[in-house]
Amino acid sequence: MAVIVNREVDKLQPFLTTLLLAAPLLPLLQNLPRGNVVIGFQLLSSIAIQWYVAIRASVLSAIGTLTTARIFVFSFYYVSSGLAVEMSFLLNYHSGLDFYANMSQLNTSLMYSFVSLIILDFALPNSEIKLTSFQSKITPNIIFKLNILLTFILLALYIADTGISAIISSREAVSNNIAGGALASGNIAISGLYISATKIFPLITTAYALIFRKSFTHNIRFLIYLNLILLLLVNNPISTPRYQLAIFAVVIGYSLVPFEKNRNLKHLVSLVLFIVVIFPSLDFGRHSLKANKSFDISVTFKELALKDFDQVLMGAFTLSAVKENKQLFPIGKQILGETGAFIPRSFWKNKPLDSSISVARHFNLKNENLSIPLWAEGYMSFRLLGAITFPLILGLIFRKITKAVNPLNFFVFQSFLLGSVFIILRGTLMQFSGLLFAALLSITLMNRILVQR
Repeated sequence: MAVIVNREVDKLQPFLTTLLLAAPLLPLLQNLPRGNVVIGFQLLSSIAIQWYVAIRASVLSAIGTLTTARIFVFSFYYVSSGLAVEMSFLLNYHSGLDFYANMSQLNTSLMYSFVSLIILDFALPNSEIKLTSFQSKITPNIIFKLNILLTFILLALYIADTGISAIISSREAVSNNIAGGALASGNIAISGLYISATKIFPLITTAYALIFRKSFTHNIRFLIYLNLILLLLVNNPISTPRYQLAIFAVVIGYSLVPFEKNRNLKHLVSLVLFIVVIFPSLDFGRHSLKANKSFDISVTFKELALKDFDQVLMGAFTLSAVKENKQLFPIGKQILGETGAFIPRSFWKNKPLDSSISVARHFNLKNENLSIPLWAEGYMSFRLLGAITFPLILGLIFRKITKAVNPLNFFVFQSFLLGSVFIILRGTLMQFSGLLFAALLSITLMNRILVQR
C-alpha cells in the first residue's frame, strides 16, 4: 500500500531552496547589460510562479510528500510558466515559429497556467505506489511467456519494416518509412496503431517481465533482456520523439530499479537542470540534415522560449483562436477527436483535427505542429469548465492509482503516466491519446494474465 513517510530535512535543502528562488533572476542578469529589461506583469508573474514552486516544493520535501508526480509537474511549470515566459518577455514574445504571435491574451493565459498548477498540486496524492516486494511473488505461466516471445517478434518486425538505417538516422526517416510501409499504407491513424502495437505493447510487456524477472528461468530472462536491448534500439534519441523517449525511460527505469525512498528537493533541482541544459539538445535527430546538431550552452535559456516550453504563448494563441472563431471550436467537439484518435478518418470522415492543426489553420500558419497545453485543450472543448477540470482529472487519476486495493495492477500504469506528464501538460492530447489507448489495452491484458496465474 502507498504510505506517507516523514523524514529528516536534507542538509542541502536550504541551499537548494535558495537556488530555486535565485534561478528566476538569471535571465534578468543576462539581459541587464543590454539595457532592454522593462519590468512588466508577465515578468513578475513568471517569477512569482517559480517562487511558489520553490517554496511549496521545499515544504513538501521537508514533510516527505514531494512525490515523483509533483516533481514532474513542478519542474514543468517552473520552466514553462517561469523561465520560458521570462525569456519570451525579453525576446518580445518570439515563439520560435515563423511568426510573431498576437499575445493579446498572454495575461489570461499566464493566469490559467498558474491556476492549472494550483489545481494539479492539490489534486495529486501525497504518496505513490513504490516497487518493493513485487518482483518474486509470481509464478510465470505459459501465456506470460508467450507474450514475452510475441514482444520479441513485434520488435523484430518493427526494426525490419522500418530499417536499421532509418532508426539510426533521424525521426524524419523513420516517419517516412512507417508512413509509406505496407503495414501502414500511408494512413496516419493506422500508422499510430502500428507504432502502438510494435513499440508500446512490447514496452509494457517487457516492463512487467522485468518486474518479475527473478521468477523466470535463465532462458526466459535472456529473452527479456534481449527485448530490452531491442527496445533501446527502437527508442534511441536520434529517431524517437522526446516525449516517447521519456515514457520509455521512466517505465523501464521503474521496472528495473526498486524505488523505495521518498523524493526530495535534490530530485526537483536535478530535473530542472536536465530540462534547461540537456533536454533541448535531445532534438538533434528531428531531420536528416540536422542529425549532427551540436549543443550550444550560450542559447540555453533562449531555447526554452523558442520551443518545447512555450505552453503559455501557445495557450494565449489558443484563447485568441477560440475567441475569434467560436464556430470552429464548438463546445464538446475537440474532445471527441482526442478520445477517438485511433479511429482512421476513412471510417470517421468528420473526426476533429488535432487541436494544434485547427489553431494553426485559423491563423494561416505554415507550421501546424503546435503545442496546446492541457488547460487550453480543456478550454477549447468546454471553456472555463474544461480549463479547470482537465488538470483536476489528471491529478485525481494519480490519486485513484495511489489508493488502489492491488497496487501491482496500477504500478506500470503509474510509471507510464509519469513518463507522459510533459506531453500531457504541454500537448497536444491527440498526439498522446493513441499511445495511452495502446498502453491501457496492454496493461489490462497483462493484469488479466497475472490474475489468472
